[in-house]
Amino acid sequence: MELTKESQLYIYKSINFYNRYKLLSESFRFENTFESYSKNEVLNILNEIGYNAKYHKKENFFEIEEIISDKKFYLNTCLKYGLVELIIGVSDVKTDALIMGGVFGNISDEIEYLAGINNERKIFLPSFRDYNDLKIILTEAFNLYEDFKHEFIIYGQYNN
Repeated sequence: MELTKESQLYIYKSINFYNRYKLLSESFRFENTFESYSKNEVLNILNEIGYNAKYHKKENFFEIEEIISDKKFYLNTCLKYGLVELIIGVSDVKTDALIMGGVFGNISDEIEYLAGINNERKIFLPSFRDYNDLKIILTEAFNLYEDFKHEFIIYGQYNN
């Protein structure tokens, strides 16, 4: 399944990805961030939200991965300097070829470009001061992830 940029834009627009991520970014912009987090505490937060994550020490990120039919959906989270970098995607299980996805900021930039949005301000990575902030950020990120999965599956059912 190969998706055009226009098809991807349709999926992102249908879940209001751009505005939701922009709001998340703007709501969580702090100068004093929480940089020395516990990996186990983050895994516990992800578990509380309802996901069983793996931590990849070498690449320093948390991974959620689900296989649905012949597609692999994932949301990866990298926490550095009190910032939350989020990477979402779907790939073909057999070929491991990316169908759509990327870093939330890059997806937002692409949406701006394709939709003709003239945003004077860059969308920055959300930041967190404590575990409560992080839990709120991750909860919204996983809400976006669930909507992304759902919309991708629905789109695929009607456009194959």
